Amino acid sequence: MAEWLDQEAWMILFEPLRDKPQNADEATLVFDCLIELIESGKKGTKLALAALEEAIRILYGFSEESRLAYEQYRLCLKTGDPIDDPLEWLEGALERTRKRASERAIEQERIIEASDGKPRTSPELEADSTTKPKAIRSRKRMRTAATGPGDGLKRRAAGVTRP
Repeated sequence: MAEWLDQEAWMILFEPLRDKPQNADEATLVFDCLIELIESGKKGTKLALAALEEAIRILYGFSEESRLAYEQYRLCLKTGDPIDDPLEWLEGALERTRKRASERAIEQERIIEASDGKPRTSPELEADSTTKPKAIRSRKRMRTAATGPGDGLKRRAAGVTRP
């Protein structure tokens, strides 16, 4: 499952820390703490999972989806328009997303199984972009569509901004 979490994915995530060694040290301490919690056993694993879920909740507040959902929520309250009721809209969207996620999980299991029924090895999985979560694949496509494969990372590593 974590084969998609390769060095390129980490570099994209940690690029903002490149010129901030103190922040990089703090991030390292957080990861080290999470590792220690996981290694400590069942209770520590639950605490680490809770911490990661909290981090996701916080990061959601930084996302475009969060901004748009908040704007849509406020507009619906102001207008009272039942056509765009946020709860009805979100419940429908969640149902569709859960269905697609379930279908992808089933497809993923089928992809991972080789034609002879044996599980595929990590190098085979790494070569198969369908094993990467869709969000990572689509954001990578968006980034490479404008620059070409790998150009964005190379440019950022060299300190060059996008044209």
